[in-house]
This record gives sequence, C-alpha cells and structure tokens, in this order.
Amino acid sequence: MFWLLLCFTASGMAGLIYEVAWVRSLELIFGATTFAIATVLASFMGGLASGSYFMGRLAARLERFHPLKIYAALECLIGVVAILIPLTFQLLVPVYQWTWRISHASFLTFTSMRFVLAALVLLIPTFLMGATLPIVSSFVNRESTLGKKRIGLLYTFNTLGAVLGCVAAGLILFPKIGLAKTQWVAIALNAAAAAGAFRLASMTRHDSPATAGAIGEGTAALVISLKSALISRSSGADNEVTLDAGAVAAGANASANMAALSSQGARILVGIYALSGFVAMLYEVAWNRALVMVLGCSTYAYTIMLATFLLGLSLGAWLATRALAKMSSPLLAAGLCQIIIALSTFVSVFLVEEMPYLYLKAYEIFRPGASGFLNLQFILAAGLMILPTLGLGAMFPITIQGLNSTGDKGARVVGWAYALNTVGAIAGSILAGFWLVPCMGSQNTLLAGIALNALLGLAAILPIIPRPLQRYRPMLAALVLIFSVNLFYSTAKWDAAVMS
Repeated sequence: MFWLLLCFTASGMAGLIYEVAWVRSLELIFGATTFAIATVLASFMGGLASGSYFMGRLAARLERFHPLKIYAALECLIGVVAILIPLTFQLLVPVYQWTWRISHASFLTFTSMRFVLAALVLLIPTFLMGATLPIVSSFVNRESTLGKKRIGLLYTFNTLGAVLGCVAAGLILFPKIGLAKTQWVAIALNAAAAAGAFRLASMTRHDSPATAGAIGEGTAALVISLKSALISRSSGADNEVTLDAGAVAAGANASANMAALSSQGARILVGIYALSGFVAMLYEVAWNRALVMVLGCSTYAYTIMLATFLLGLSLGAWLATRALAKMSSPLLAAGLCQIIIALSTFVSVFLVEEMPYLYLKAYEIFRPGASGFLNLQFILAAGLMILPTLGLGAMFPITIQGLNSTGDKGARVVGWAYALNTVGAIAGSILAGFWLVPCMGSQNTLLAGIALNALLGLAAILPIIPRPLQRYRPMLAALVLIFSVNLFYSTAKWDAAVMS
C-alpha cells in the first residue's frame, strides 16, 4: 500500500504542475491571466469528471487486465500527451491568425474560438487523469489485504501530492528552471508513477472475474469521494473534499442522526450544492486577479490561490464530517455554512487592501530573506481565503449526508448532485473569467459571490424555521436582500495604487 500511495502522490503532483504550467502557457495565447485560468479550470473540471465516468462504464470490457497495469498505461499516456501539449499550443497560433485574417471576428467571437480550441486540447490529458481514479480505487477494493477503507488514503495522498506539486511548480520550479523544464518534471513524475504501478502489478495476482465488480465498487466509492480528487487535480473542484477512512465512518454515523429530508428539501439542498460549485469558481478566478494586484506576479498569485483552496476545501470537508453528528438538520448545516462563507469573504474583501501594509509590518518584524519574504506573502494571502474555502469544502459531506441515500440509489443520487455541482463549477469559471472579472472587476465579482452565498443561506434556512417563528420569515428575507444589494453600494472600492 505504501508504494501505491507514493505512485498516487506523484500522480497528484504531476497533475497540479501541469495545471500551473498550462495556465502560464495559455497566458501567452490569450494575453490575459483571467482568460487562461477560466479555460484551464473549466477543462480540468470537465475532463476529470468525464474521464472518471467513462472509465467506470468501461469496467466490464477491462476485466481481463490488471487494474494497476491499466493505471500505469494511463500514466504513460498522460506523459506522452503532455509532451505534445506545448507543441499543440504553438500549432494553434497560426490557426488563430488565419481565422482572424479571414473572418475579422469580433473580440467575443475570437476569444470564444480560442477558448474552445484550447479547452479541447486540454480535455484529452484531463480525461486520462480522471480515468486513473476509479482504476486505482478498483485495485484497492479488490485486494482484501488492503481493505476498502484504504480508498480514503488514496485521495488524502493524492491531495497532498497536489498541494506539493502546486507549490513546487509556482514557487520553486518556474523561477529556477523555467516553464519547459518544469513540465518535464511532471512528465518524469508520470513515468515514475507508471513504473511503480507496473512493478506492483507484477507483485500482485490478478483475478479477472472480480475486476469488473471491483471497478464498479471503486467507481461508486469515487462518486462518494470524487470531489477531493477533482480539487486535487483542478481547482474544484472538484472537488471539493478529501474523505479518509475516519471521515467516511464519521459521515455514516452522522447520517443516522440527521433528520430525513422531504423531496422538496432534497431538491433545495442539491440546488444549493450546485450553486456552491458555481460560487467557488467565481472566488477562485476573482481572488487570483486580486492577488495579482497585490503580489505583482500572476504565477505566484495563482499558486497561492490554488494551494489555499486545496488545503481549505479538504480541511473543510474533514471538519464537516466530524461535526455532522451534532447537526439535526442538513438544511440548517448548509445554511450556516453558506452564511459563514459570505461573512468570511466579506471580511476578506476589506482586508485585501491592507495586504501591502501587513507585508511591510511583517517584514520589519521578521526581516526575512528573498525566499522567506515569499513564504510570508504566501501565509498572509492564504489567510484571506482559508475561512471561505473551509465552508466551501464542508458543502459536499453536508449534501451527501443530507440526501441520506444508500446502495445503488445512493450512488445515483450522489452522482446527480456531484454532476450538477460540476456543471455549476464549469459555468462559474467561464462566466467569471470571460465576463464578470473583465467587465465588473474582481472586487464586484467577489461581492456577487457573497450576495449569492447569503441568498443560498436564506433559501436553506427559510423552509426549516419553526412554526412559532414563521411570521418573521419575511423580515429575515428582507434583511438578507438588503444586505445583498447594499454590498455593491456601501463597500469602498479598492485603490489599485495602494494594493500594488
């Protein structure tokens, strides 16, 4: 199990190195960081989800192959495709130029075309990345010596690798060896993961008839825990939870203590979860743009934002699974979670303008060197986003336990909830990157997310207000609406000169 965890950690590192590298590559194509981030986020969310889904559907056809050999082959394919990605991006440039000369398309049409072509290119490697997850889960399920509870460790170590890869790519590798060599480091990690998987496959026997069922079980487990895998590879996610064995057990106990939802309550909860994915992507794109103004470097800003989201989402899910046992209503838990996200982000919007002052004071106190100052920037900037990401990460286990379905029906219900969340996340990344941030600015985009979180909290709490207090529902709704609208009028605008 130890060597398998190392392979999956290397896979997670490679995935995030690719993501940071491809954002940097697309900046050169789009000429804007925000467009590049929106494209990469949407591609990763869609590719990882579709890869996981289709690999689960192909289980019966792959039953004669050892799962680890399939996983190793996928890692090799990811490395080969990654070698071709920079060349493909270069080949797209003449296509863009030719299209512009022929059609003289508007900015919107031309940008949309660049987005579609770049996204199609990135869907291939991200599809392969997503396909690795159910395969490794199937092997763990099949091996009685490992135990099904070990699946949680896969996602934990994959997320750990993702954080390490993100930080290494943005803060160490890019400054030291450049973009091209950094991508070769990720390719080497894919090769190492493939070699390790081939070696492990030769050391374990393969029982063909059990494999299809194992892959099916692995896919079901993946649906339950997939958000961690998505976020550990994207910035999703999406995904956004790491459920270890203890978390799964705590969640199982929590579902017994939670009151069953009506069909209307279940629809409200799933709708909140779907829109939560939408808001998460608004925050990712907007925070990245805000940090660029403060840090002055798009690569550092994206690295800090992504690493913070990875840690916050995973930690939030871990905390939520342990707190759910004390919550009697999933809608109340979801409503409080949305309110916490809104209030903590609202505070962060005010604090971000003070970041340069905080950097200066911290520098005067600690007198760090160049690398120490970068670490200081990382810690302070991460402090702005950690509380909202905890709330975003908590939404997945809250939704799963609130739906309270088991067996095949549970997998289908959770699958639909996750699918809607993924659709919301893709829509949020595209809308934020190509319209909201360019047209409204990063501050107003954050305020729009805060308003939406507040309204989602209201939608969750209103149906469960006790009968004696229901006469106050219009008053509560009015207060939340006033707060949401007033955000755009009472919040002082950021001074770009001060922030930079």
